Amino acid sequence: MLFFGNRKRELEAEIARLEAFLSAMPGAYCGWSAKGDIAYAPEFPKLLKLDEIKDIYDIYNALTPTDAAAMEGHFTALRRKGTDFSYEAKTSDEKRIIRFSGKRGRNLALDVSYDILCGEDITDIALEKSDLTIARDVAERDDHLKKMILDTLPIPVWFCDNKGRLTWVNRYYAESIESTRERAIDKQFFIMLGSAKKGHQDTPTRTLDILAQDAASAKEAQIQENHAVLGGKRKLLRIVVIPAEDGSGSVGMAKDITKQEDVETRYHQFVGNTQLLLEQMQAAIVSFDGNQVVDFYNTQFAQLWDLEDSWLDKKPKLGEIMERLREMRRLPEQADFRSFKNSWQDMFTDLFDTKEDLMHLPDNTTLRVLFVPRPTSGLIIIFEDVSSSLEMESRYNTLMAVQRETLDNLAEAVTVFGGDGRLKLYNPNYASMWGINPEDLNGEPHITKLVEKKKSKFAEDDWPESRQLLMRHALDRIDHDDYITLKDGSTIQVYTVPLPDGGVMISYDDITATVQVENALREKNSALEEAERLKLDFLANVSYQLRTPLNAIMGFAEILSNQYFGELNERQGEYTKGITEAGNRLLSLIDDILDISTIEAGYLELRPDTIDVKAMAEHIYNLTNEWARKENVRLALNCAKNIGQITADERRLKQVMLNLIRNAITYTKEDGKVEISVKRKKDGHVMIAVSDNGEGMSEEDQKKVFEPFEQGSKGKMNKGVGLGLSLVRDIVKLHGGEVSLESAVGKGTTVTLLIPNEVKENALEEYIKEKIA
Repeated sequence: MLFFGNRKRELEAEIARLEAFLSAMPGAYCGWSAKGDIAYAPEFPKLLKLDEIKDIYDIYNALTPTDAAAMEGHFTALRRKGTDFSYEAKTSDEKRIIRFSGKRGRNLALDVSYDILCGEDITDIALEKSDLTIARDVAERDDHLKKMILDTLPIPVWFCDNKGRLTWVNRYYAESIESTRERAIDKQFFIMLGSAKKGHQDTPTRTLDILAQDAASAKEAQIQENHAVLGGKRKLLRIVVIPAEDGSGSVGMAKDITKQEDVETRYHQFVGNTQLLLEQMQAAIVSFDGNQVVDFYNTQFAQLWDLEDSWLDKKPKLGEIMERLREMRRLPEQADFRSFKNSWQDMFTDLFDTKEDLMHLPDNTTLRVLFVPRPTSGLIIIFEDVSSSLEMESRYNTLMAVQRETLDNLAEAVTVFGGDGRLKLYNPNYASMWGINPEDLNGEPHITKLVEKKKSKFAEDDWPESRQLLMRHALDRIDHDDYITLKDGSTIQVYTVPLPDGGVMISYDDITATVQVENALREKNSALEEAERLKLDFLANVSYQLRTPLNAIMGFAEILSNQYFGELNERQGEYTKGITEAGNRLLSLIDDILDISTIEAGYLELRPDTIDVKAMAEHIYNLTNEWARKENVRLALNCAKNIGQITADERRLKQVMLNLIRNAITYTKEDGKVEISVKRKKDGHVMIAVSDNGEGMSEEDQKKVFEPFEQGSKGKMNKGVGLGLSLVRDIVKLHGGEVSLESAVGKGTTVTLLIPNEVKENALEEYIKEKIA
């Protein structure tokens, strides 16, 4: 009994020790013997919020269906094979997580075994672990995603640690330096940077590793623009290195801004060229930025307003410029200058389209002012001096009004057609002449329509040809001078003049009355010509008929004078002398009449030959000197020895000189003087002048003295019938020369001849035409 008592106490002590040991273990247990007996700690049902556990299904029912199925698999394997397991399952309310551990336990003798299921509430631990796992997974996924995204970028991207060493590069970085990602990182291949951006050459160039170190130490982004060779091409890169927030290093990227540099270069070139162009313009131009500060002005602006370049270069604002111009009294007087200035300043914000205005300055200058808003912000103001333009415009408008009034009051009908054949201008006479309604002339009608409206003015048979003529007048760009006959007998003279702008001006003049008068004059002229011809024929016939009896008279007078049939007494001799002298004068008159008739009829032909001018003049002087002496008139000759020769009809020139000298002696009183002067002019002409100091001629006599059968009103016994000077003029004209006369009553007369060096061709025809005209 004592033995059993001790054994019992030992067993109870062992059980208590085991219970104490098991209670110190985390979690609770539940075990099943091989026979199916179940034993569990009191905490185990509480773990699952059960009152008791009768079998394994009570545990399954306390879990979520998914975890229950999994636990069933694990527990079956434990019971059958003794397979250990550990599984975390959620309770059916999904609020707690229980970690189940399954293991088979045996005694030392290995004859007793229990399949033990331990449970522990790890809800807090699981949640904490879940958050960390998720964060880690997210971080890993984000890092991978970021690198994957960065790997697709078409720009170089790289990671560096705090020491500036490469830790990662994207695909474009590796391809740009013609390497692989791994090799670039292993060998620390950095992009080699060249010169800095244009305009920043003074800034030191830092390599990529230095930029990474500076970014990490300064904890701020580092930006640098440099040229580099990527993929065999020179490019301008904007390099940005950003430090990591956790201080683990930096990330860098290089953006290709080569195009931007080209754009900036072209922009600066454009701005420079634009400013150069604006500088050459005549208009005064000033440009303001969005802050109303001058950022450009040309020389004309400074000169227009008398502003110093040094002051404008300080970039004053618009308001300051206006105040200064007001002080200089250059701006128009304003009742409220503040409002005037504000109106200009408000344009920087309120003006969206170009605005134009006129400004009249105190010095009477008128400016055309254009306000042009800049695309981004700011304002361009253009000043153009239009004083002369306005004056010219006023003059132009006045001239146009005068021309319009003149055109409307012309007797002719005037029209202007454009190059397209449309009516551009007409005067009222055009509509009235052709009987066209003025309303039909509005709207620039085409010539084809206007021509049809003139059809009623023409005879039906003449219309096709007349229509074509009227069309050509408006469409042909050539000069026309045509005559159109209307069916009522009217005659229209048409002039067309091509205009510089491609148009044609046409004038229509009703010359019916003029044509009628012209026809009448032509008929009268024909009658006069016929009468003149009959007169000349009569004179020629009379002269011819007179010559026959005169020859007989002269012959008998010569016989009596020579006393062939006996001596004559003194009175008979004087009578015979008188007959001879009268016969000679009559013979000379007849010869003159015949010469004039021959010239008037166009039959006289000159016989040019080489003439020694001095010898001819001396011969004429010798012939007339005795006659002058008998008339108690002194005759003098003045001729240069080296005057030379001319080609002319010597007989006719002598006839001219004799006529002039005879007239001079005839109209010179006793003891008077007649002078013959012969000179050679610079142009080769020979000038022959016969002067006397007689009584001269009145202006009335001078007008008619060269006409046939006209003579001066005074002279010795009024000799002659007035053919001398007329014949002189005709013969000199036939030589192509000129005759002039200078005379004054009481002072004498001078007749001057200009004989060309050679006889002009067709001189006779030209003289005949001149006389007819």
